Amino acid sequence: DFVLLVIAADSGIMPQTIEHINIISALGIKKGIVALTKIDLVDDELIEMAKSEILEYLKKTSLKDAPIVGVSAITEAGKDDLIKSIEKIITEVDEKESGSLFRMYIDRIFSVKGFGSVVTGSVLSGSIQTKDEVFLLPGNNEKLRIRSIERHGKPVESVVAGDRAAINLIGLNNEDFERGMIISNKFLEETSMIDAQVSLFDNNISLPLWSNITFHTGTFDCQARMHLINKATIQPNEEAIVQIHLRKPGIFINKDKFIIRNSSGDITLGGGFVMDAAPLHHRRRTPKLIDSLTQLSEHILSEQSIKEMINGELKKEFKPFGIEEISNKLNIPVDEIKNEINKGRCNFGVYKSTECVILISTGNDNSFQEKLLNILKEHHEKNKIFPNGLDVNEITGKIGFS
Repeated sequence: DFVLLVIAADSGIMPQTIEHINIISALGIKKGIVALTKIDLVDDELIEMAKSEILEYLKKTSLKDAPIVGVSAITEAGKDDLIKSIEKIITEVDEKESGSLFRMYIDRIFSVKGFGSVVTGSVLSGSIQTKDEVFLLPGNNEKLRIRSIERHGKPVESVVAGDRAAINLIGLNNEDFERGMIISNKFLEETSMIDAQVSLFDNNISLPLWSNITFHTGTFDCQARMHLINKATIQPNEEAIVQIHLRKPGIFINKDKFIIRNSSGDITLGGGFVMDAAPLHHRRRTPKLIDSLTQLSEHILSEQSIKEMINGELKKEFKPFGIEEISNKLNIPVDEIKNEINKGRCNFGVYKSTECVILISTGNDNSFQEKLLNILKEHHEKNKIFPNGLDVNEITGKIGFS
């Protein structure tokens, strides 16, 4: 929601400060406070010089309006001012959209005698309460039941997006866990491949068509291969559409933010967001593919995002989809999809009946119509003396829907 950026008054902006500011921008964090520490080690003139340097640097970043508060851990000078600044910025933070999908990356797991396993983490989305059932993902582990929940050391009945949580789970064995796993109230398919948009930082490193990287999101990290889709190379400060091939499976959904480092993990290269958490393997970089992914990248963070994601999903298979199937694939509630459809101007076909809603890409819809007309034409040419045509079951069988 916001960041507390710590800069020492006797050091000023260091390389790691710049790296952290780049990461803050890549993660889309817009609000923050700068804690200028160790002010007891320098005189007033150096403090003002440090503030001027920080203000000048932050002008070109997402933290351009961040207040700078001088503090000392030794004398406690500035402590009250820092607390007031935090209290003020809390009132300016937009309330998180909770959503129906609960997800929490586990950052710590431990056992409590008489209670079993406890996992801790920050709730990414959704809400959960005691006695609910959750999944440990990735993997095909059995459902786990929540015995109790604590928030900041105090028992609570539920936690929501943005909360820090400690959850006591019934049925979890510590050996089933490894860092990077999540708990969710819905079973989510794992993936080893994602389509994404990536932006490189200004660190004089360019990347070729294929490159080895380290991928980070939440507590998940692994080695990966990154394939540029719409460019042959990507230069510092440039953006590109990519397909990332992960060395181990993870759980992601569209719009998840991530950071990439070099293969040895000591240089942060850039960051980005997931455009498609379950894409097809793009073996060839065709103009049609590039155009489709470019449109998705332009709209996915806008109000058009749901329609663009639906359209992208519909194009993956040559068939119509029930609205519930698309809801499960994209982890978007059916009601949200219906609301988008009711707004009109969909770039895909929508067929409604009293029983169901069917969605289909425009290209596939046209192909099926042509195929259907050809089937009927052929039937009538062969059976000219029969007054009746094919019934619904015969048509669906011939067209491949049965």
